[in-house]
Amino acid sequence: MREAALFRQTGICGKCQPIRSTISGRFSVIQAGYRYYIHTLRAGERFVYLSVIQDLFNNEIVACSERNDLALVSETLDVLSKNVNMEGVILHSDQGFQYTPKPFNRKFKRLGVLGSHSRRGNCLDNACIESFFSHLKTEKIYLTKPETLAKVEQHVREYISFYNENIFQKKKLNNRSSIEYRETVAA
Repeated sequence: MREAALFRQTGICGKCQPIRSTISGRFSVIQAGYRYYIHTLRAGERFVYLSVIQDLFNNEIVACSERNDLALVSETLDVLSKNVNMEGVILHSDQGFQYTPKPFNRKFKRLGVLGSHSRRGNCLDNACIESFFSHLKTEKIYLTKPETLAKVEQHVREYISFYNENIFQKKKLNNRSSIEYRETVAA
């Protein structure tokens, strides 16, 4: 009984890879924590896969890449690791097949990253990053209706820059943008 409660509380799933969820749904970040997610965007008649990493401290989008293969998540992690010391960082993702291969987990160990996977059926674990994708789609993609991969990439990069620098978040960031809040706290 005690073990079952502990498994439920920590999000450990016996059928999945044994990486427990280290995010409780309250999203108060004490140590460096990032949310890793893949989303699809329409480009004309085809879909584009967008992999994004969001800093849960200030909701800043810190890395993204567009590809449609298993190298997608690895490439996005490479983008982040060039700019951030990854030692001890928590990288949270859903239980998608892209995040569970052995080479990806070896990369985690090599970088000193602590992996964390969402609990099954708990949409609250994805709320932060899903909110970003909702804004991206309604404020940019649906309005511009890009027809090519190059246009999607351009619109995504423009929106990420806008999101990080110009969108003010009243409650969490004290009426500041993500970058402004990070710089204020660091000062």
